[in-house]
Amino acid sequence: MSVTIESCEPYERPQKTKKQRQSFFAGPVSLKWLQTAAVAGGKALPVGLALLHVARLEKSSKIKVRPSVIRDFAVERHSQYRALDLLAEHGLIRIVERKRGRGPIIELLNHIPDGHKWS
Repeated sequence: MSVTIESCEPYERPQKTKKQRQSFFAGPVSLKWLQTAAVAGGKALPVGLALLHVARLEKSSKIKVRPSVIRDFAVERHSQYRALDLLAEHGLIRIVERKRGRGPIIELLNHIPDGHKWS
């Protein structure tokens, strides 16, 4: 009995590609808060979502509004300010500080459902 050995190429493992980290929207978020932002009109809902996203990342209800984050939600600067006023009129946020040339500081109100907390 004879055995023949054929030469073959060494096994090369496929190279791993870097996974890009994807952002996601985390909760819990009060459905009533979202509904109120939706009926407030204008760009209140996308601005509200941007604020909730930043607040969750920073684990704080009081945040500085960054124009770059708001632009990620397809909202222009002037629309952002109108939307912040609408959210404040509907009791969803409180504008803590607004100075010329700086991003406003806001506080989110009643955005976490009762019995829940951000961890």
